[in-house]
Amino acid sequence: MKTTSWCRHSQSTRIQNLTLLTISFENQPAVDTGGPKREFYAQLFHGIVTSDGSVVPLMFEGAEGRLMPSYNSSVVYTGMMKIMGKIIAHSIVQCGVGFPYLSPVCYWYLITGDVSKAISYGNTEDVRDIEYADLIHKVTKWAVEILCQVFIIIKQEYSRAFLCY
Repeated sequence: MKTTSWCRHSQSTRIQNLTLLTISFENQPAVDTGGPKREFYAQLFHGIVTSDGSVVPLMFEGAEGRLMPSYNSSVVYTGMMKIMGKIIAHSIVQCGVGFPYLSPVCYWYLITGDVSKAISYGNTEDVRDIEYADLIHKVTKWAVEILCQVFIIIKQEYSRAFLCY
């Protein structure tokens, strides 16, 4: 893989969407009509999200397909999130794969900037604090049980009222 051209391309101060990135893999002859580029971005993103933190700082946490940015000040301080954003933008502009790993909450927040809209796409998998996630599970289970009991009572009352007429 020609990493020098990628490094030079990614360090530019703005996204150069008119300059297409050409990807070639060593010992793999191929004309880059999109396939090698998509494979490059897919491998790059997969390597980042499956990193154990030894080479690339741990930037995301959570279940596969529901990743959230990790609470790591060094990632922000060193500019890694900004670089990650540039890489994702390059991927999209260059007809790459985008970044299909984010939680829907993150995705909708990035798209709309509206927290209330984004939060509607969340579930307990997006809660990183285990104690809070467990509490949410318990409250949800309790609420479902209460609603079921209320439904049974309403159904019984409706049946009695219907039989009286």
